[in-house]
Amino acid sequence: MKTKLEALGIRTVMTPLAATRVLCDKWETKRVLAAHGLTTPPAVLVDSDLLNYRALPVPAYPDAVRLAAQDIGYPLMAKPLWDSTSMGIAFIPDPARLDRYLAARPAAHTVLEKCVGGLCSVDIVGAAGHYTVMPLIRTGTAGGPPAFTFEDLRYAAPARDDDFRPTAQRLVDLCTELGVEGSVNVDMVHADGVYHVLEINPRIGGATTLSIAAGGLNTFVALLDILSGTWPTRTSAPAERYAIECLTANPTPGLLAELRARIDLVTCHDLIIDGHNHGGILTFTVDPGDEQRVVKELTELCTRTDFIAPPMLDKIRRLLTSAGR
Repeated sequence: MKTKLEALGIRTVMTPLAATRVLCDKWETKRVLAAHGLTTPPAVLVDSDLLNYRALPVPAYPDAVRLAAQDIGYPLMAKPLWDSTSMGIAFIPDPARLDRYLAARPAAHTVLEKCVGGLCSVDIVGAAGHYTVMPLIRTGTAGGPPAFTFEDLRYAAPARDDDFRPTAQRLVDLCTELGVEGSVNVDMVHADGVYHVLEINPRIGGATTLSIAAGGLNTFVALLDILSGTWPTRTSAPAERYAIECLTANPTPGLLAELRARIDLVTCHDLIIDGHNHGGILTFTVDPGDEQRVVKELTELCTRTDFIAPPMLDKIRRLLTSAGR
């Protein structure tokens, strides 16, 4: 679409097709990440054509996959090469589960990858060699069966992520080489002090609202600046405040009014995906020094309404109480 529009003189902010093809293919992404010195979990490409006898018959191919899995180490995640939003991911905790997975003969190529660490993500916005790394977002845990994307507490914190800077610079160098234009979302896991890059999505990310709320650079305004030729307008966007997102009960007008009166509300609305209502989703910010007051306000409100589940409220309380100390 970008190519067709620009042939008609219509300026379009979008990552070029050649770069998008690399970033949409999880195996090609792993290859380009490794070439730029970025750590990515060990993995093997599983060829569905060989498993399903659609090509040259190789009866020993499943055994080759088993040996590769043994070298990588369990637990593993099997991820379809081209899918997104966690669709089709299978958790492989042991060799017996891998046997069942291979016997089912998956229809599409998959990446069989070591399952490690705590999940995090970062958005990178820019064009023509000028890129802004948005705040680092913590999005949950890894190491078990796939979970609903928004199920865990998701947040950005105004802490110095000095250990992330080398990874961030390598990601910027990669975006420069690929000619990224607009916004990309980078999924990672943080384990043993190392950021392992899982994939790079050439689009707006699911945590973009948190990035904007924490760092103050509005991604969508930045896209307009790129379109108008006035970019770069800001070369850094560190987290200046806490930005927190969690599932809630479906919000009512009365609850929304009370939330606005008690906390710095960013959004709170019904979360509906593919016609299924997952309840509500809340995003709010907390300025440094205001942590104890916000914990008190949320605790009082939840005692009356139960709009945030107790385990989730406890995670928010522990995050902000630790910050307050």
